[in-house]
Amino acid sequence: MRLSRAAAAGRRPNPLIKVVVETALPVTGCAVFFYRSIGLIGLAVLSTGIGLTRYASHVRGANEMGTETNGRATLGLIFCVLAGVFSAMINFAFAAGTDLVKQSASVGVHPALTTLSVWIPALFGAFLINAGNSIMLMKRAGEMPRYQRAPVSDWLRGLAMGGLWFSALTL
Repeated sequence: MRLSRAAAAGRRPNPLIKVVVETALPVTGCAVFFYRSIGLIGLAVLSTGIGLTRYASHVRGANEMGTETNGRATLGLIFCVLAGVFSAMINFAFAAGTDLVKQSASVGVHPALTTLSVWIPALFGAFLINAGNSIMLMKRAGEMPRYQRAPVSDWLRGLAMGGLWFSALTL
């Protein structure tokens, strides 16, 4: 087992991180085949629906504008697929997260913080897609310098909102 920096420095490692990293969903045998089959069927239906919607959007856009869309539909499709995958991961995390909460409590995590063992990994995927899309849109609109010139009070209010939201997760 690899030592973390905290353990190497003589500090006790965070038990919440240990539970999240070392826990896996105990699914074996026939259940694995069933879950994979249902997942693949759902993925096929989802992909077909997205493909048909993309084609209809492309045809409509070409008819209305009289021009091609220059690959923007493909980029939009990629974001839609990623958002759908990460949304499914959030649902899966909440469905399978009860064992994580129990294990967090058993290793000494404060009861108010045990649900974070589900929230943190579940929301990481949502953070990635939302942060990436927001940054891309701000760069495209030329708004990045505006955020760099924002007063410190604006940043503090934003941090306070994030802190309050994160605090609400522990209730």
